[in-house]
Amino acid sequence: MQQFNSQELASRVETTIAGLEESKAINVNVLNFEGKGLMADALVIVNGTSNVHMQAIATKLAEKLKDSKIEYTVEGINSDIWVLVDCGDMVIHIFSEESRGFYGLERLWGDMEQTA
Repeated sequence: MQQFNSQELASRVETTIAGLEESKAINVNVLNFEGKGLMADALVIVNGTSNVHMQAIATKLAEKLKDSKIEYTVEGINSDIWVLVDCGDMVIHIFSEESRGFYGLERLWGDMEQTA
């Protein structure tokens, strides 16, 4: 696991990754923005195999976050392109495989530290 300066953020990222792995999210990638003055300190990018899988990923993740008392909002839960889970200092993007390639967030933010 990549090192974050904040133990709280590191714990939140670990909880998120655990929830994503439980729902069999594909190609989990974490970008570390900590200390960069951007909109979030961590960006988590994954994809699902279908819109049903994307919804299942978001639902399972929401349960995990709620159980861990991490505040969040979900946008696009019925989308077959992109679901966003905003936890304030951490944002999770759940894409279809095609839309992940199209939007290319990893390319856009490629100079940031990445981890799987």
